[in-house]
Amino acid sequence: MKNKLVIISILFMLGFFLLFRISPTDMKSPSLTVKKFATIPVLHNGRIKPLDSVARNTLILIQGKQTIKLNNIKISAIEWLLTVLTQSEKADDYPVFLINNPEVKMLLGIFDLQKKTVSFNDLVPHFETISNQTNSIRKIDEQLRSPYQKEVINLYDRIMLYHRLKNSYFIEGTHSFSKNLLSFEEKIQEMRQFIKETNHQFDTLSEEQKKKIASIDTTMQQYNYVDEMSIIKPLPPLENILSQDWNSMGFGVTEYIPTYNFHPLIQLYTLTFDANVHNQPKIFNQSIDRILAFHQSRSPRIINLAKAEVLFNEAQFFFKSIVLYLLVFLLLCVSWLRWPTPLIKAGLFLLIFSFGIHSLGLIFRIVLQGRPPVTNLYSSAIFIGWITVGLGIILEKFYKNRIGIFISSILGFATLIIAHHLSLSGDTLEMMQAVLDSNFWLSTHVVTVTIGYSSTFVAGFIGLFYVFRGLLSSSLTQAQQKDLYRMAYGIVCFSLLFSFIGTVLGGIWADQSWGRFWGWDPKENGALLIVIWNAIILHARLSGLIRARGFMLCAIFGNNLTSFSWFGVNMLGVGLHSYGFMDKALFWLLLFIFSQLTAIGLGLIPKKYWRSELIK
Repeated sequence: MKNKLVIISILFMLGFFLLFRISPTDMKSPSLTVKKFATIPVLHNGRIKPLDSVARNTLILIQGKQTIKLNNIKISAIEWLLTVLTQSEKADDYPVFLINNPEVKMLLGIFDLQKKTVSFNDLVPHFETISNQTNSIRKIDEQLRSPYQKEVINLYDRIMLYHRLKNSYFIEGTHSFSKNLLSFEEKIQEMRQFIKETNHQFDTLSEEQKKKIASIDTTMQQYNYVDEMSIIKPLPPLENILSQDWNSMGFGVTEYIPTYNFHPLIQLYTLTFDANVHNQPKIFNQSIDRILAFHQSRSPRIINLAKAEVLFNEAQFFFKSIVLYLLVFLLLCVSWLRWPTPLIKAGLFLLIFSFGIHSLGLIFRIVLQGRPPVTNLYSSAIFIGWITVGLGIILEKFYKNRIGIFISSILGFATLIIAHHLSLSGDTLEMMQAVLDSNFWLSTHVVTVTIGYSSTFVAGFIGLFYVFRGLLSSSLTQAQQKDLYRMAYGIVCFSLLFSFIGTVLGGIWADQSWGRFWGWDPKENGALLIVIWNAIILHARLSGLIRARGFMLCAIFGNNLTSFSWFGVNMLGVGLHSYGFMDKALFWLLLFIFSQLTAIGLGLIPKKYWRSELIK
């Protein structure tokens, strides 16, 4: 029976990993290859990515989720995007605008405070009010704005984002895309003929001809507006294949006048959009195949990366890891009550498997970006979690006391939850900050110093385990205390090494980038504090100033320094490392620091009152 638990756990792991999220569109309408539409590469926010990523990132910014729930039916992000682009009147009724602030709800006349999302059509009557208030609020210093004022500006920005998205391919309200384009082309040809016949003597044109030219001018203005509003550039350059100088549909159409030729993809997109509107799956599928074939013939690498990114989006590696790390933690909790041997064995297998999924997600990100694993705050959370879990597995291999499994599950879960909330700000594979745009230094300084962060957290959580198990449980024996002490000591030594090397490498990079080795920048100070603190802990131990308990409490305090260096300095909004500002994280950072100080305070309670000592 007990061995079956291990087998069941392994089967659960495999089943959970293989269960990719199936697109609701494909489930409802298998004849439309919406998943193929999702793989079409475009330029968006400075990065070539599949339309699937555009849809997910945009919907997250507007609603905070990657799917829409409409009448108990889930609509995928790519289906929503296709509807927005081709049937904007229908999309305007989808409740996608998330509103949490009660005052903003009252401003919009929403008296049902349980209602969280509204549609674009619900917002249209109030747009003038929202716009006026936004203009007034922007005059107030950003740091002084109230939650209500921040929510109003955020709502306005999301409305404008949605409006620009609707006008990214054609002017919204277009019902026949091919007919619209064909009519424009015919009018252009007629205009050329008029000019040729009259030798540019416009006064000789008939009233009907003048009306046609005026109609052309109106259409030109519409396409110029599309070019101005578009946040998606679907037309790659025809000459320099590797160039990122992609163009919008509006530019592609208006450029036709001097060049006499449309971009090859323009007509294919019109066929695709018309086929979707008129529910013609055969034409829809054929048009998408031709679009993909065009990209494949020019740059197979772009298509392969787009397909890989769609697979990455569907696989949800990090979400699966969150669930599995939580399950490992629960298995360990149960193991302290019953069936310790099989549950610990199952927990270790599950942890290793979760670490494997975590690793796959990390590898996918490295391949897709062509960069080392740490490029922004989001990726740092992913990488810190990966390192902490890996260190926990190594500790479990050497000590076999399930503490490594326990700490790995907590830190893996916590860091991926942080990463999840950071992902709500948009594209997690975003373009590099200029200060970070160096693969060599990303691979050396940034990765090395992040390993230092990770290991300092591991040492701190070993200290937390030592304090709370000693205070609350009688199971912490002298032998186990020694094991914990040795584990923490080894990790602190490891952390000091990587923190020191990473900080020195950072200084060399700063000298090359900014012309100075050290500038007392807050981020630099934070990294230096970690190095100094780890050195203080080791020196205090060697000199006999602290013993096991003091060492553990000092390691816990290292959590505060590391969290401040990782997140806190970004919130200061000053210095060359102030990118990635997250004011919403301030409360959670302060709460975490308070919890660590509380744990240190509890650890200072005389040992004779610890439950682990009372039974002796």
